[in-house]
Amino acid sequence: MRAFVVALWLLMPLGCSGCRTEDPRAPSEDLDGGGGLDGGADEVLTEYRFPGDGPRGLAAGADCSRGGPAACASTTCLKVQPGYGQGYVCSLDCQHDGECPADWRCRALFPGAAARVCFPGSGAAPP
Repeated sequence: MRAFVVALWLLMPLGCSGCRTEDPRAPSEDLDGGGGLDGGADEVLTEYRFPGDGPRGLAAGADCSRGGPAACASTTCLKVQPGYGQGYVCSLDCQHDGECPADWRCRALFPGAAARVCFPGSGAAPP
């Protein structure tokens, strides 16, 4: 019985001749006849992807909205303000508040997490 299950599992891809092979991340075909619902261009809502350009080796508190984690000397870039493509600042790994810049606090990334990073005290937007 085990050999039958293994053989079936190995042959499953062969029985999928009509399977979808496009990249699921690719934009889908235009279903509303061109243009967005408001008559403008179609909008595709996605996660923000850093353009990757911009300075490197930035200190804690610097704006990393363009380069993302790679722009920060610590490779830690936090989202601290709402808005698409804005409100990101470089941060630092820490164990206690004394390792963070003035007015920043050392906090867990999420409840129960072992990793801790410095968060701006006021949640202020990047300088």
